[in-house]
Amino acid sequence: MRAQAHDPQASAEALAEDAVPPGGEDDAAAVGASQRLTQRFAALTPTQRRLGDYVLAHRFEAATLAIDELARRAGVSVASANRFARALDYPAWAAFRRHWQAELQPQTPALAKLLRQQQRPHTDAAGQVRADLHTAAADLQRCARDLADAPLRELAERLRSARRIAVFGSDVSGYLGGYFASYLSLFRADVQNLAQGGGPGEPFRRLLDLGGEDLLLLLSLPRYSTLTLELADFAAKRGVPVAAITDSPGAPIASRAR
Repeated sequence: MRAQAHDPQASAEALAEDAVPPGGEDDAAAVGASQRLTQRFAALTPTQRRLGDYVLAHRFEAATLAIDELARRAGVSVASANRFARALDYPAWAAFRRHWQAELQPQTPALAKLLRQQQRPHTDAAGQVRADLHTAAADLQRCARDLADAPLRELAERLRSARRIAVFGSDVSGYLGGYFASYLSLFRADVQNLAQGGGPGEPFRRLLDLGGEDLLLLLSLPRYSTLTLELADFAAKRGVPVAAITDSPGAPIASRAR
């Protein structure tokens, strides 16, 4: 995660964006916002594709966050977000967001509730806490809906039958990896967290003890770590089975899980 300094121009652009009146966003709306984004994705600039990836991966945030906060989280500027909207034939980000909300709202009751709550003023942090909880609930609902049974059963069987299990996550995924390893050790023996102690070479050294009867479980969430990918490749060369928990089928680690 990277911090960005306050930009007065970006703040002014954000206020101007929120002031865009309804209308002018293709009232016929023959093509849904997500379908329009998918169809035109290849024609977007690299910066616009980065924002498009973020929008598709964080649908609830795209429907609810202000443009400046969403741009900050996606690592782009407010101006880039508005150019992204115009590349999809919307006059500005506000028009894209309204179309996105209209498409997502019937699928996500939490969004409809949150949009109603946002129309009521609040003077403390309670509204933000509720928004975060609704975002988490929507993400869990989407995850439960999209996950296939077969990969879950296969992962559960590997976790049960492996002789030894090594868990690794880097950066923000490291905290999740440590929690996962600690919790899993309550149910079975021979679970180790490769991220504990030592420098960047320590996980590779510990993998030297593992073989085909063991399992390397990698956790990889944005922003993705190259160290995690290198560890997966190293394990594969040594014949160690690799499983992964990540946020998208298109994540870099997904193709390395076997």
